[in-house]
Amino acid sequence: MRRLIRWVLVAVIAAGAGWVLRLTFLERAGRRRLAVPPSEPWPDPPGRDGPAPHPPAGAPVAADPPAGAGRAWVAPLDGGACPSSHPVKAKLRSRVFHLPGMAAYGRTGADRCYAAAEAAEADGFRRASR
Repeated sequence: MRRLIRWVLVAVIAAGAGWVLRLTFLERAGRRRLAVPPSEPWPDPPGRDGPAPHPPAGAPVAADPPAGAGRAWVAPLDGGACPSSHPVKAKLRSRVFHLPGMAAYGRTGADRCYAAAEAAEADGFRRASR
């Protein structure tokens, strides 16, 4: 049994060394293949002939919306804490939101902060179970 284990171990080490040498020599020779071959640039979408046109001179221009307008959420403060105006903590990876008073609220670092649970649900988050 020991002889078999020793033989397998030597074979694995030799194969690994051979692979490293192969990659080293191919890289030096400049023959190493790219993982993804280069592609042609994407064509323009149909019906589009260049950049979007500018509005005519003298046309009314809409004012820029105030910062945060149009978004139901705000970015968290340092450390993942939410401001008092937006206490609902939401995590992007799990798509779960936590309300103040819930079991994991204190240890949850927020990715987004919402003013109300309804706003978080509208963005596709679900309420935490505890």
